[in-house]
Amino acid sequence: MLKKKMEIYAYFVLILLAWGLWGFFGKYALKFINPISLILYETIGAIIFQITVLAFLFYSKHKFDANNTGISIAMLVALFGVIGTILFFFTLSKTKASVLVPLTALYPVVTVLLSIIFLKEKVTLAQGIGIALAVVASILLSV
Repeated sequence: MLKKKMEIYAYFVLILLAWGLWGFFGKYALKFINPISLILYETIGAIIFQITVLAFLFYSKHKFDANNTGISIAMLVALFGVIGTILFFFTLSKTKASVLVPLTALYPVVTVLLSIIFLKEKVTLAQGIGIALAVVASILLSV
């Protein structure tokens, strides 16, 4: 059990670093190119990296599910991810990363609320307090 928790924490740190670098390099790129160009080149880069990952998965004989509902929802994941990324870069070109990133980092609150309503997930009192503190912290970081 401890090994599994440590693995999850390691993934958490890697995700945190990847998304932190994504926001930083996005803002840094905007010093040299406009948001539309950034979206174009980020998309080209994402396609290259995703094709590489898919090639590896196919090569390793990974089993892919073919459930129509799951595929449709996966397409929604892509749609909202792209919309969020486009809006993020346009807004990032107009404001400081130190303001925008903490505020947009509140997106898990939306996920938690939707998960409670539609997936019937439970949030403990400690988790609820943590969410409230995260909201306060993000607001304080952005002023």
